[in-house]
Amino acid sequence: MHKILIVVVLLIMIFGCSTFKPGRKNDPYTYSYTSSYSSSNTTSDQTTKQETVITNDLSNQYLSEGTNAYYEGDYRLCISKLDYVLNNLVSSNDFEEACIYCGAASFLLRDYSKAKSRFLSVLRRNSGYAISEFIFKPEIVKFFEECRKEAG
Repeated sequence: MHKILIVVVLLIMIFGCSTFKPGRKNDPYTYSYTSSYSSSNTTSDQTTKQETVITNDLSNQYLSEGTNAYYEGDYRLCISKLDYVLNNLVSSNDFEEACIYCGAASFLLRDYSKAKSRFLSVLRRNSGYAISEFIFKPEIVKFFEECRKEAG
């Protein structure tokens, strides 16, 4: 498994036409593949490609740091990191996770309007989205369900 992973990473580094990034939850065996191939080799295309890779890396890093900050009880840091992710979002897969954790942290800091806004953003995209009391405090789950009723 490791040999295949090393070969794939080396091929990507050699050909330089793709971005390979670690998956969620610090799982070193989960990777997602995003193509950023461009047919022209101009300097501006290379700069754009580099900026995209940096933005992807920072978004992944900040998503991880934001969720870790939530679990450590540093809600202001959580919001700061996840706001960056939401403002510079490259992957729509991370939108719901960033919104939910940012909303939960806002709720715990008693910024109910921001929490409501984040929860409603998720529910507008996915009305069936659910959060668990195993992960979030019961009062957050209750508030989320109230937002669901408001979203209709």
